Amino acid sequence: TYPYFLQPEHIESAIRELRGEFVEELLRRTLPQTTMYEWRFVHIAKRFGVLRGPWESGKMHPRKIARAYEGTLVAEATLNELIHDKMDIPLTTKVLERIHAQEIEILTIAKKKIDDLSPLAEVAVNQLRFTGFVIPKKPDRQLAEKVQRRLDKKEVRLICMWCGNYNVISKIGNLDEKPTCPKCGARYLAAVSPFNEQLHKVLKKHLRHQQLAPEEEKILKQGYKSADLVLASGKKAIIALSARGIGPKSASRVLEKSYDKEDYEFYSEIINAEKEYSRTRPFWGD
Repeated sequence: TYPYFLQPEHIESAIRELRGEFVEELLRRTLPQTTMYEWRFVHIAKRFGVLRGPWESGKMHPRKIARAYEGTLVAEATLNELIHDKMDIPLTTKVLERIHAQEIEILTIAKKKIDDLSPLAEVAVNQLRFTGFVIPKKPDRQLAEKVQRRLDKKEVRLICMWCGNYNVISKIGNLDEKPTCPKCGARYLAAVSPFNEQLHKVLKKHLRHQQLAPEEEKILKQGYKSADLVLASGKKAIIALSARGIGPKSASRVLEKSYDKEDYEFYSEIINAEKEYSRTRPFWGD
């Protein structure tokens, strides 16, 4: 919600500043907030065989169904289909390029009444009403708190990359703000999946000065990157590393963007990183 009334010059400025390469990303951020997306999602979910039984009884609003499957392959398929069927990105890009080259002029005319619109503008307004199209927004606090509760319940494997003698699985919500190794006192802990048993084996091999295979070198390097983040940011780094699809590189960006800010900003960045992972991962799975 804007703290002021939206003026024609604000819209004109947004159009002039928009670049063609950002159009698809803007659509991917805004389409999931529209009724057009919600209804298309229901149809595609049925096609995928996802909606069965009570889901099809009509008792649940399409918005709730779409939110429940946010970040899934069905959601990705819905976005792809909408963009392919309903959006003309190449033509939009060309129009924007012509605007930037001053080949197309933008005229802004303030209209106080809806019935005072031109025929073309009236069609556009009616389309926006139908689709529920809105601007991108930050995740709300309720969603951020939900993600916080989800991650607090997750388990993580902590491995001391300094001494190699500490290898435990803990629930994130039970961790100290600055976790330390009880064996050597170091805070150089790698945070990995509880199912990751390779890192500790590779670390032990490395500490015994044994030759590592190229793949083992990669595993060790990732472990050290994880430990670097935990050393610098403590529990927050562990939380970020435990989110879906977030490795040391993405976690570093999350921590940098939310540095010295409240928890809401931190979890909002995690939500955005998880969404980006869902958007860019291969269509056929992880």
